Formats: sequence, C-alpha cells, structure tokens
Amino acid sequence: MKKVTKLYLFTAVYPFGSDEVFTEQEVQVLSNYFEEIHIFPGKKENTVRTFPTNVQCHFVSEEIPQRNAMRVVCSNLFLVLKVLIVEFFSCRPLVFIKYFKSNLSQLLKAISLADYLAENIREISSEEKLFYSYWMNNWALMCAVMKYRKKINRFIFRVHGYDLYDYLRPDNYIPFKKFNMKMSASVYTACKAAADYLRGRKVFPEKVKTSCLGVFDNGLNPYNPIEKFTLVSCSSLNIYKRVDKIIEVLKHI
Repeated sequence: MKKVTKLYLFTAVYPFGSDEVFTEQEVQVLSNYFEEIHIFPGKKENTVRTFPTNVQCHFVSEEIPQRNAMRVVCSNLFLVLKVLIVEFFSCRPLVFIKYFKSNLSQLLKAISLADYLAENIREISSEEKLFYSYWMNNWALMCAVMKYRKKINRFIFRVHGYDLYDYLRPDNYIPFKKFNMKMSASVYTACKAAADYLRGRKVFPEKVKTSCLGVFDNGLNPYNPIEKFTLVSCSSLNIYKRVDKIIEVLKHI
C-alpha cells in the first residue's frame, strides 16, 4: 500500500471568512504530515486567511455547470434508489415522505459534485489520496457517493453537534447518516461523550473514533491581582452551550 501523501479536505467555509478556527489550527498541523493538502470550502467570502505553502484552495461550486435533475436521476437511477432505500429504512415513513424532496435535491447535488471531481482530479482513486469531510454534510454525502462508485479508496469525516445529535434537528432526523457512515472508513467525534452518543445509535459503532479539537496553547494570560479579574467565554449563546452554567458556578466562589 502506498503512503498517503495527498489530503483532500472539504470544509464549510475555511479558508474564507473567520469561522472554523479549529480547522485553521488543524490544517497547520496536517501540513506537516501531507505533501499536498487541497481544500474545498462550501461557500466563498471576501476575506481569505493565510495557510501553509503546501495547501491549495479550490472553490468548485461556481465551476460546476447546471445539470438537469431528471437527467441526473436517469443516469444514476440504481444509485439514487439504493441511497433512498437505505434512507427509508433509517427513519420513520412520515419523516421520509416529509423530507423526500429536499433529500432528493441534496443527493442529486452530491452526485453532480462527485461527477465533477471525478472528471477533474487526476487519478482520483489513487491510494496516496485521503478524502476528509470536516462535517457530515453534502460534502460527506458526495464522498460517500464516490466511495460507493469505487472512485475513491478511502474517506473519513467529522461530526460536531448539529450533524451529530438527532435531537438538535427537526423531527430528530439527520439525513443520510447511515449511508455516510457505511461508506466511510472512520467517523471522528470531538469528545468521548459524543463518541458514546454516536455508538449508542448502533450504526456502525466500530467506525466511531475520537479526535479532539482545539487551538494552540499560547500560555496563560498575564495576571495582576490589583486589576479587575475578567472571565470571557468564546462560546456562541445558545441553550446547548450552557453558558449560564458559568454564572451558576461563580455563585459558589
């Protein structure tokens, strides 16, 4: 087996904008282990962050020509039926019907993306390439499609919150979870509790692994006991982040 030297990383926005700070840190580390890293962000913003010299950014959605949906279905009928059948048995019938149109649209988009990359990446199935989706989103589904077609040898993906916990989604439903996990080599969570939750869903639990997120340690902030002491949370303010617990803890200090 050849050494994996090229990483194809699919993100939500990085290296554009200011989100996915943890992705920025991880890419800096990964650049030491891969000769080439090719990043495919899901959307484009005005600002672009710097990245290591062996990293390249590709924005493909503007390059993909519009394709007729019926033509995509007809030319990929067995694949579409296969994925939708898996989806039917992975959720409640009423949920399957409710999300059928949006799921079909997402699947056809993933197939179009898979076709584009298969046509434009040289030796896409080479053993030296690893495909890595940072979220269980349309990129992960695209990689699953390519793996099903045997266009790529191996792909992995991460899960975080909205793409992991069913109860965070309407009708407790995350589309294409079973198909994505079936096609992937490994699924990575950011903490042990998340891994335990995902294994508890009993969908390919042997593929679930933990790889913690974080940022580089820059040491402690300077502390002067004379000055006012300030605590800062960098979390977004939603109920699931439990920022209010910080206040509850401070009551006891």
